[in-house]
Amino acid sequence: MSLAARLCHQLFQQLLDAKLTWPELTIPHTASGAIALLDAGHALLRADLLGLSEDDLNLRRRTNWGEVWPASRIFTVLIDHDALHGGAIGQMRDLYYWSRRT
Repeated sequence: MSLAARLCHQLFQQLLDAKLTWPELTIPHTASGAIALLDAGHALLRADLLGLSEDDLNLRRRTNWGEVWPASRIFTVLIDHDALHGGAIGQMRDLYYWSRRT
């Protein structure tokens, strides 16, 4: 489920408007498909951030679970969440690598 959570960030504006739900997600079935989706999501997130002024970051927006937060907090949570999952992926890769060594 955490991969699905990470991939849903590509639809940032829908997250801000609380329109995204789990059944609407299209999950890639290959690593290259997941990377392409993450790249597209990063581009959308970056474009949304670049389109905001400092004052806009203080505007309150609805999250996809219905709470209302400042836009800056939503961006911060998205970044922290991606970093958390990136670290978990790195840890699993390292565990696999070192467990396979003889």
